[in-house]
Amino acid sequence: MSTYSFFSASKPWFRALADKAQPVDTGLGSVLVADARQRLTRAELAGLAAKVRATAVLDDISDRRLAATHAYYTPLPQVVELSWQGSSCLVRMGWEWSLLGFDPAHYRQKENRSGETQLIVTMGGSDPKDFTRLALRALMGVTTPLQARFVIGPNFVDPGALAKEIEAAGFEVLHDAADLAAEFARADLALISFGVTAYEMAALGVPALYLALSKDHARSASAFCQAGMGDIVAPDPNSIASALGKLILDGERRQAMSKIGRSLIDGKGAERIAAELAAALV
Repeated sequence: MSTYSFFSASKPWFRALADKAQPVDTGLGSVLVADARQRLTRAELAGLAAKVRATAVLDDISDRRLAATHAYYTPLPQVVELSWQGSSCLVRMGWEWSLLGFDPAHYRQKENRSGETQLIVTMGGSDPKDFTRLALRALMGVTTPLQARFVIGPNFVDPGALAKEIEAAGFEVLHDAADLAAEFARADLALISFGVTAYEMAALGVPALYLALSKDHARSASAFCQAGMGDIVAPDPNSIASALGKLILDGERRQAMSKIGRSLIDGKGAERIAAELAAALV
């Protein structure tokens, strides 16, 4: 049997890929995997690529991608526009290549017997634009019944004061949750700051409303909207309240969004990538 050795400059992706490829040795080996967080130049990546049999980049829109043999992306507008002129890289683009930190198959949405929509609000680890308080003000304008849980990230400013405000409004606070995916899976609907969480909610079958931190985030979120997994909402309380109210009352649309998310992002992206890279060594 062939032995496949994976080296990655990015440990999280290395673990995700290595877990899906057997057998796997440690150290510099046959496949180099780097993601967009690495600060390698195109020349540096090309130098490393010369030492291995296959080189893959993940979600990388810099010019170093042109030195890779394989590239993997989700179908965001910024990716669709990329030029690959002068490169022989094999480019894979689709929702099936999404990478998650958990297996959505391990989480089943629980039946909601309360009669009230279960909403989860999560704005990332630091919430630099204070979207959590914005969401709290918006919920004051929602007249349809709902139960809301607010996730307070590890790098929030003055999380204690924020938690008191949320609880005073009659909502639940989640701080230092051991398993956020399990908390997400309990929800009927999510209000989130667009980012990795959008992929996670979709994979768990939770329709989402996206608040964008930047124009670039808004462009990325548009791909999720066009696919039918969520909606972008303007960052003001009235717009948020209106969007929430409409989706709470439209159970049929939420069910359709849930099915689309689970079908498009199934959590097997790392497995697919590992299998294709292993096949490249044969």
